[in-house]
Amino acid sequence: MTTHERDLEISRVLAREVRGWAGLLDHCRADAGGCSLLVEQLTGGMTNGCYRCVLIGAPPQPGVPEQVLLRVYGEGTDDYLDRDVELAVFRLMAAWNLGPALIAEFGLGRVEGFLGRHRTLSAEDLRRDDITKAVAQKVAQMHKIPPLAVGSQLFQRLRKWQAHVLQICGANFHGVDIAALGTEIDLLQTRLAKVPSPVVFAHCDLQYGNILEEKRESEAEATQVVLIDYEYAMTAERGFDLGNHFNEWAADYHSSAPHALDFSRCPSVEEERAFC
Repeated sequence: MTTHERDLEISRVLAREVRGWAGLLDHCRADAGGCSLLVEQLTGGMTNGCYRCVLIGAPPQPGVPEQVLLRVYGEGTDDYLDRDVELAVFRLMAAWNLGPALIAEFGLGRVEGFLGRHRTLSAEDLRRDDITKAVAQKVAQMHKIPPLAVGSQLFQRLRKWQAHVLQICGANFHGVDIAALGTEIDLLQTRLAKVPSPVVFAHCDLQYGNILEEKRESEAEATQVVLIDYEYAMTAERGFDLGNHFNEWAADYHSSAPHALDFSRCPSVEEERAFC
């Protein structure tokens, strides 16, 4: 599909799904010299295609957004992600003012409010003291939301994913011992049972690409962040959510080896305690 064909398909989706955009897009097509639809593919999404869509030069309409985020679900991701649960989580986060607005949903994706005053963090940003504090505060707020399910969903889901990968890839895939992951899951469950780790509403994917920093008007303003992308959110042990985030300090998904983790970059015990 060419870029032109992609943009035409996106304009059809937006005209159908976003209130008020059908008439504005018709206006753009009739007045090509003064109005246009800008489609910008965003980088960083690991399971979805994300596009910033902006109506440039269109007459403003009350209650009609000038720009939105179109999220198209990745092919094959429904095999291990429950999109109905993800949408429920998205609505919940929006209701608690912790995430972007849900504008529309359709079979292959959804339309979200675009956070134009925010930027995606980099791997190095996670090490900033102000970012650490802001992320900790936002995660604590999320953990206070009443969970969608009773009891932890974590280990049932991990074992389901392992069984799915075993079926597709076999017991060993490119040097990764898939079969041994079952033992690791058991060990994790045992360890979490021995520490004070209550079951909470957890994000479970707190990597730097899922954290946005709000642009500040002045240096005196406190750093604010927003957590996005809730595909893996579930009711889970708090310690898993925190430990997973600390492990993400070791990742750089924009390096030449995005799969490789450098655990020397993980936070120190003092940094972990400061976060908690």
